[in-house]
Amino acid sequence: MEFHNIYIPNDIINIIYKNLPKLNDKMNLTKVNKFMFKNYYNKTQIYTLELYLNIDYLKFYNLINKYDYPKEDLEYLKKICFEALKYMNTIWLNNTQGFGDYRFIFELLYKYDIINKYIIQKNTPHFYKHFYSFLDKSIVKNDRKKTIENINNSDMLFTLKRKFKPYSRKNKNRWVYLVE
Repeated sequence: MEFHNIYIPNDIINIIYKNLPKLNDKMNLTKVNKFMFKNYYNKTQIYTLELYLNIDYLKFYNLINKYDYPKEDLEYLKKICFEALKYMNTIWLNNTQGFGDYRFIFELLYKYDIINKYIIQKNTPHFYKHFYSFLDKSIVKNDRKKTIENINNSDMLFTLKRKFKPYSRKNKNRWVYLVE
């Protein structure tokens, strides 16, 4: 690519693009010229996953099923997994009882094997000690219906169950159950 009479090889542009840490920076890079827009705008769409993490379950679910994140950018997927665990929301059943929102972590565990015991144990010992085994035992790869049935029969994982009905005003977003 030529930029102000300076030739920059595509390999260098790829390295710059890949190492930009924020979605906003990647989006701005696609606006530099037509070449950048044509070659990087669609690729940048996979990085919008971070906008919906722990905020909008349906959009997160749709993106995680639309793109092959391990193939596209494994490091980005690791970052998303870490942030899903680190910044988990509390869902309020009522004004006094709050539970962890495991929907995003569930989708990552169900779809990918990247959140392994090491990542969870190292970064969130409380989650690992109290909830990981229930979630891990409930998941049946490639059988979502059976997985959801196992979750509904579990003694834990309240926020993933169909009978969980949060009605507190403390909740910031409208509640959406796991997609079947």
